[in-house]
Amino acid sequence: MRAIAILALAIFVAGCATRPPIVVKPRIDPVPVELRIPCEPPVTLPDRELSQNETEKFWGEDRGELSRCGARHAAHAASVSYRDAEISGRKQK
Repeated sequence: MRAIAILALAIFVAGCATRPPIVVKPRIDPVPVELRIPCEPPVTLPDRELSQNETEKFWGEDRGELSRCGARHAAHAASVSYRDAEISGRKQK
């Protein structure tokens, strides 16, 4: 009977000596600087009627910047989605 009491006491004391869980903070990598560059504003147009050549030039500059900015935005969104999925343990779609 005494052995059972000692065994019960040992189990009880061992239960109190458990370690707290190890908490590992997720590593959050910053989004690359080149993906955080703000989009350029549209070309400033002169306050006069434009020639055909000027119209095409300004339109081309605006479209080119829109395309580059859209690609940066898509890469930024993908980077953040990947990071968040890695942190939460979700699979990428």
